[in-house]
Amino acid sequence: MTEQEISSVFAKSTLFYDYPIDFNALSIKKFQPGQMIRDYEKGYASVGIIASGSIDVYSVTLDGREIKLNTLRTGECFGISNLLLPNELETVLCCRTAAKLIFISKNALIDTMKENLSFALRYATHCNQKIQFLIQRIELLTMQSCRGKLIEYLLTQKDENNIVMLDGTREDLARHLGISRATLFREFALLTHHGLLKQARNIITIPDTSKLENFLYQAI
Repeated sequence: MTEQEISSVFAKSTLFYDYPIDFNALSIKKFQPGQMIRDYEKGYASVGIIASGSIDVYSVTLDGREIKLNTLRTGECFGISNLLLPNELETVLCCRTAAKLIFISKNALIDTMKENLSFALRYATHCNQKIQFLIQRIELLTMQSCRGKLIEYLLTQKDENNIVMLDGTREDLARHLGISRATLFREFALLTHHGLLKQARNIITIPDTSKLENFLYQAI
């Protein structure tokens, strides 16, 4: 990658958009679909930034089940949450598509935070956002009702126009929610029948969020 291409990736990051880049200290690596990723590069604990492609983030339960937590894309990063800890990430990172990653030494990031208060505060904000995201995911995963899981997901993912753009296939969404594909289709059909949703391929419109919320309370 050229320095201009690397700078463009950093500019898309909510955390690294004005980071003082030392191009000689970066490590760039390509990954294939399905390949696993660690937050260690060349033996050093590192933070990875997605330069291209997409990475799925999973948590593995004690019984061996994989629960999808998130999908990372260009400008997003991993390895941040355990920046100040000696242990590796507890999550599993797997390439959804071919991907190119930029690795930065965690020690270099810590040194930058010591010298740059603005960056340190932005890092703290980034961690707070991750905590809020994980709390929402925990609430969703612990919800017993399949219908409740779907409604909660739609309500948290909608934009200001009450539109949800589904990322991936229905099967991906079912895996994300921890329910079967057949159950997901059945619940979508039921909500659409009651006029609570409108579907057009991967675009879901919620005509009245208050009615959908009331349906959620009935589903819990």
